[in-house]
Amino acid sequence: MSATDIAKEVVRIVNTHGLAKDVIDLLEKKLALIVQENATLTTKVSRLEIENSQLRAQIQHTHPVKQLSDDQRKILELLNSDTTDHYIDFEFIAGRVGLDLPKARFVLDQLTKLEYLWDTSYSPPSYRISPKGREFLYETSA
Repeated sequence: MSATDIAKEVVRIVNTHGLAKDVIDLLEKKLALIVQENATLTTKVSRLEIENSQLRAQIQHTHPVKQLSDDQRKILELLNSDTTDHYIDFEFIAGRVGLDLPKARFVLDQLTKLEYLWDTSYSPPSYRISPKGREFLYETSA
């Protein structure tokens, strides 16, 4: 590079120095705004992730309300009306709700699987309504 070229470069730098400084200042301001916005968005994402995990936990603890057949509802209502909270023989339950024994056993097994009833391990089994069964009746009563 010749002395003339160096002189021209020095003149250009001196003449554009103010412009370059303005551009640098503007870029620094933009950078500061971007850093601030990034911090705000990072905080917002953190809050949303916490809220998301809380909602997922709530969803896991909720159970959809299952529609029951008329026979299932009759049995729950019969056992709920027993204020002694004793276990009731399945043959008695079948007779009271008008079901044959195999059908009554099937319906009682379904309600037990749903945890709406508790059963005994004796033969013949006896049943009583569980707190979950009472809750179901309460939540679905019109």
